[in-house]
Parts: sequence; structure tokens; C-alpha cells
Amino acid sequence: MTQKGQALEFEAQIAPDQTLPLPEDVAEHLVPGQRVRVILLLETSEDVDWDRLTAEEFLKGYAESDAVYDKL
Repeated sequence: MTQKGQALEFEAQIAPDQTLPLPEDVAEHLVPGQRVRVILLLETSEDVDWDRLTAEEFLKGYAESDAVYDKL
């Protein structure tokens, strides 16, 4: 049986030299020489379109009268 560890999630962009930079707040959780399992989820233009559509549809349900709740 394999014990599953902690998962760290972050967004990054592949560097020109084909490396993947780690944000400082992620790197601080790692120990040099530590084994990790890497899973890459590639963002596509379709993902961006779905994110935009989701946000637009969500905001359609927001009315100015809802602003009263922003002050709570």
C-alpha cells in the first residue's frame, strides 16, 4: 500500500530552457533530494473560454440590490 502525502498546487509557465520554476512558497515545503510525483495539467484555450463563460454567467445573477450584503 502506498501512503499519499501532501499535495501542493500552483500555476507556472514553462521557461525557455524547458524548466519549470517553483514559487518560493512551494519550494519552502521541499527538501533537496526529496522524491516528488509531478502531474502536469495543461491549460488550453478551451479552459480559458470556459472559465470566462462561468464567471460571466455567475455575475448575471448579481443585482445592485445584492450590494447590501457586501457591507456585512
